[in-house]
Amino acid sequence: MKKLLLTIGILVMGLSTMAQEEKNEQHLYLKVGANLLSGYSKKFEDNSTGKKVNLSNGKTTGFGYSLKVETTHNINENTELGLGIAYQKHNKFKSHSLDVNGEKINSVLGKYDSVPVYFIGKYNFNTNTEWKPFVEGNLGYSFNINEKNTKFTSGNDTIIAKTKVDNGLYLGVGAGIERNNFLVDLNYTINYGKAKITSNDKKQNTSKKTLAFGALTLSIGYKFNM
Repeated sequence: MKKLLLTIGILVMGLSTMAQEEKNEQHLYLKVGANLLSGYSKKFEDNSTGKKVNLSNGKTTGFGYSLKVETTHNINENTELGLGIAYQKHNKFKSHSLDVNGEKINSVLGKYDSVPVYFIGKYNFNTNTEWKPFVEGNLGYSFNINEKNTKFTSGNDTIIAKTKVDNGLYLGVGAGIERNNFLVDLNYTINYGKAKITSNDKKQNTSKKTLAFGALTLSIGYKFNM
């Protein structure tokens, strides 16, 4: 939490400095998006039973979305650079069936959410019309939060395991179109993290494994010129 607050503070200071330097070419974007496709790392193996088993196939269920606040400034007629922060509500894991030493077990890994802070590079294409297509890329750091418990079920027995996900790299690429300051974009993002699953009775204790989340998100937004 301290790292998150410090990073947000540095981000706010950076945004203020950029606004002072580029008063006439500063833009503030507000965006909301829904995940069209999503998935977690396909392999999350556990060998605590002496046999390697894959605890998930990476498939998801439920609704995922993102909220973004971004600010950029023009460095030339077509190119913008800036900073952004987002809240991402990730989709849940689908139940996955395991065979452990002849025993059928259903596992539902614990999902997590993310608060990425990132740099933005955006290129606007000049079409000499009101329609302005663009492409952009994001690079930053993902604070992974709100981890949910993992559940293992066999018959009437259920084991609850704590899921802990470390922070990691954040990447994004996208394209969209703008008209009269309203915009629509489609972007693909990846939040990286290392996860560890530990049950209270120590029956399930994994080493740290990569648990990346990727999503194809359709967003709408509005651009304020300052």
